[in-house]
Amino acid sequence: MEQKKLSKAMTDKYGIVDEREQVVQTKGLAACGVLAIFYSIGIIIYKGFVKDTFAFPEFVLLMAMCLVLTIVQRQNHVYVFEPTTFGRKLNTEP
Repeated sequence: MEQKKLSKAMTDKYGIVDEREQVVQTKGLAACGVLAIFYSIGIIIYKGFVKDTFAFPEFVLLMAMCLVLTIVQRQNHVYVFEPTTFGRKLNTEP
């Protein structure tokens, strides 16, 4: 019941979002996520090799992002069993 009220309030305030806008927003959020992952990995490498310290907050952030991604995929029943490289399926036929 509460979700319906929230949905109606958001629709009244911002209007109806069509599928194209949802795709653009999804791609934007995905790009931000990838950027955050690469930033965290870069900081971990920099602090590990240059400063000779352990970047614990960045490591925790990276693990939390992976955990959230896994939880969201399982909730939506998204399972990818094909081997991929950079978003392309690998040819596994002999």
